[in-house]
Amino acid sequence: MALKIERKIFEIQGNENFELAQHYYFAGDGTKAREYYLKAKEYYDKANYCLMADICEEAAKSIQEGKTPPPESPEKPIFSGGTGGVFSKTNIIFYIVITFLVLIVIYQRR
Repeated sequence: MALKIERKIFEIQGNENFELAQHYYFAGDGTKAREYYLKAKEYYDKANYCLMADICEEAAKSIQEGKTPPPESPEKPIFSGGTGGVFSKTNIIFYIVITFLVLIVIYQRR
């Protein structure tokens, strides 16, 4: 159970870094975008989320090769995964569930 929770936390952190990378990429800042794609890849690797890790790796590689977003779609990410930040509804519900599970574990140990 704790491993699943840890993986979910890494996935959320990966999503947040991925969203930042998308923002910087479509704003034209390839250096920052590549930095955040690589951070997201690290978190996705820890979460064992291979698909997103591969997407991040490909995005970082294409930035390194000098590829930029197509001009017909500025500010529109090709793929927008993610959770919307630390205080999104999804994350708040997740934190409440985690807290509830921790309380159950503590109560059962008594």
